[in-house]
Amino acid sequence: MPALSHRFRGWVVGEREGLFFGIVKDVVKIIRGPTGGWTKNRGIMGVVVVGVDGSEDAEAALQFAAEEAALRSAYLRVVCAWEIPASATISVGLVPGLLQSLGEEAERTVYAAIARVGEIQPSVSCEPRVIEGHPGSVLLDEAQGATLLVVGSRGRGGFAGMLLGSVSHQVLHHAPCPVTVVPKSPV
Repeated sequence: MPALSHRFRGWVVGEREGLFFGIVKDVVKIIRGPTGGWTKNRGIMGVVVVGVDGSEDAEAALQFAAEEAALRSAYLRVVCAWEIPASATISVGLVPGLLQSLGEEAERTVYAAIARVGEIQPSVSCEPRVIEGHPGSVLLDEAQGATLLVVGSRGRGGFAGMLLGSVSHQVLHHAPCPVTVVPKSPV
């Protein structure tokens, strides 16, 4: 059985098909079958991947991921994906400098997250990744070979605030490794 952090309250074990992950009130952790990273590495993790975007949800995911990496002497791959929204190119065309601006903002987000990890878990080494593409697809690619992928729940306020966002939903269903979805205020 994997070592769990002191904040972890429960877990769901199962395959992608047939599971419902629509409402998140606490940390959701999915651990795949016997070929998953936990058994391969005997509970010692080599890399934890976390998605960041500067939101409160991402901050909660970052704190959880940093703690998990510290507990296992793993390094932390901090990933920020960016893409040009289709609506931006349709309504105004491709604005000069937009690509560079979005990429620079994503880079600032990653390095701010790494600085935060240095404050909360100074023993954790970080690897920055700033990649153009859809966040869900980028995180799935970056999770190849990882033993844990951590994302925020990314709710939308009110009742809908309890629902998983599209990225967390995508990685829960398609990740090649265990996944933890962390809500804004993990308990």
